[in-house]
Amino acid sequence: MPEETLRGKYIRQVEVLSQLRDLQDEVSKEAEAMALVYDLERDVRFRQGRELGMIEGIELGLELKFGSAGLALMDMVRVVNSVDKLKEFRNLIKKSNSLDELKDFLDKSI
Repeated sequence: MPEETLRGKYIRQVEVLSQLRDLQDEVSKEAEAMALVYDLERDVRFRQGRELGMIEGIELGLELKFGSAGLALMDMVRVVNSVDKLKEFRNLIKKSNSLDELKDFLDKSI
């Protein structure tokens, strides 16, 4: 069942129950003013999951390109607390030919 259909069903159920306390007018007004769009990207759990996924992708990239020596940078990567910096680092992995260049970036980002 689509989300909008379920939402409408639940709102109607609340309106019916609100009649028991003579609150249907207030409930109807609130339902009309209710935001119907949920911005997932503002959700803290979504952002945490995105950051975790970015870190896992970086780990794979370092391992594929530099082997176990690249994985030695992961402790530094986990300290970076900006998704934008992690994206920059991910792109740098693609272009970089040395671990020193990556380490320098991380030193500046921490």
